[in-house]
Amino acid sequence: MEQAARWTINNIMQLVKKQIPNIHLYIIGKNSDKVLANIKEPNITITGRVDNVLPYLCHSDVALVPLKFESGACGIPIVSTTLGAEGINVIDGKSILIADEPQDFANRIFNDQNMAKLLSKNCKALIQKKHSVEYLKMEAGKILNYVESYD
Repeated sequence: MEQAARWTINNIMQLVKKQIPNIHLYIIGKNSDKVLANIKEPNITITGRVDNVLPYLCHSDVALVPLKFESGACGIPIVSTTLGAEGINVIDGKSILIADEPQDFANRIFNDQNMAKLLSKNCKALIQKKHSVEYLKMEAGKILNYVESYD
């Protein structure tokens, strides 16, 4: 988390601020407030662990997933690294935006509301269809039925 957050702050935010000067970045995660305590920028809020991320997501224009090492769709567009999107059958430019280099990542953070709505809608539909709790319960049921058939 720390490496991804610092990469975002040091590389991406500097580029994005040139295009969107009033952008604000929230970094949310367990101990983020401790490991990033030296970050003192007015356009960055580091919360540490929160009980519920939904208030932050509901007021965001984009969610970033800048994973550089392995480690939702809430109706907002997502910009992710390739690794961050691994395991989810998303399509770059249709359900998510993929970028691995700082300049590409910064260029993917945009003010195109029509594109944002399309990405949000497509990603949310994909997650609900193939990655929701209901879907996963159904898949688990299939696996259990298969295993039971060999008893």
